[in-house]
Amino acid sequence: METKRIRHACGRCRRQKLRCDNQRPCPLCVRANVECTEATERTWRSNRPNSAVYRARRAAQGQPEPDDRRSPIDGQARARRHSNVVVAQGTAASTSNSPPQSATGSPANHVEHEDTAVSPDRSASALRLVGKIFQKYHVATSRQAREIDAIPSLDSPEDGSASVQSELVPVADLIGISLPPREVVDALLDSYRDSVQWYIGVLHEPFLRERLLPIVETGLASPRQRPVLLLALIVLAIGARFISDEAREQRCPGFPLAEVASNMVAAAERWYLPSMDFITVDIVAYSYLLATYYLWNRQTRAAFITTGTTIRAAQFIGLNQETQWGNISAVEKEARRRVWWSVFIGAG
Repeated sequence: METKRIRHACGRCRRQKLRCDNQRPCPLCVRANVECTEATERTWRSNRPNSAVYRARRAAQGQPEPDDRRSPIDGQARARRHSNVVVAQGTAASTSNSPPQSATGSPANHVEHEDTAVSPDRSASALRLVGKIFQKYHVATSRQAREIDAIPSLDSPEDGSASVQSELVPVADLIGISLPPREVVDALLDSYRDSVQWYIGVLHEPFLRERLLPIVETGLASPRQRPVLLLALIVLAIGARFISDEAREQRCPGFPLAEVASNMVAAAERWYLPSMDFITVDIVAYSYLLATYYLWNRQTRAAFITTGTTIRAAQFIGLNQETQWGNISAVEKEARRRVWWSVFIGAG
């Protein structure tokens, strides 16, 4: 019958993790011809730190050091080392309790108060926190500063850049090109809807039209609306590619449609890499349509690379995790579903 491991093993068997029994001396010690002694204390190693500070703290509290933790040095040297550590701790404590002195010798309490006034937010990134500190000490910033949050899908900072984001500026200052007149934009959107939308459902076309037409009428937009403008560039360029001759003559007479479409594609390509720094649902749709435009023009390598970037961008903002979208409107949910489904099918 196999000997079971018991709780009260002898000292040698406990140290060597051997199977012992209740007999004393135990058979293992008899076989090894060694003395069999009872284990009166814990012999396994402790996780407590073996440091001078730990031993000095125990000595100050009057607690004896365990036998298995004692160093081989003599008692006088140990006591001398403990006393030195205690003196050093007392000096450090007295120094830390005294208020910091400024260059003139007065306590620097006002500095501590100002530092604690900038409280970090759990949802704020490091760059946003740095921006708050700069604004706290009145550091001049550029009026063209963009939102510098590293976390996607968050609101803009409440201080400083929020006012910049809400300012209305000319569209040409945001994307480097002005949009066509309202009549031309309507014609190109209708051309896109009739020729492309029925088999490439990446867009929620009424939602895009609702956001784009007010910008076209005024010619002004907020920096926050740059993703919508970039999406509109590639949509209008595709609409110009497939517009019929009859619609061009009736709705865009005398308008240099081919030249404007070429300029819009160039602007969309110029902003592609910078747009990856502020990824939104519109940016993903814009990237997908740009890859589609490359395929139509037989630029297969550019289309392949752009498609891969689109997939990563969609996953980065969580379009593949609908359960984590939160409480959004039905239109926004439908727009996100259309974009992700198109990207998913295009990746296959």
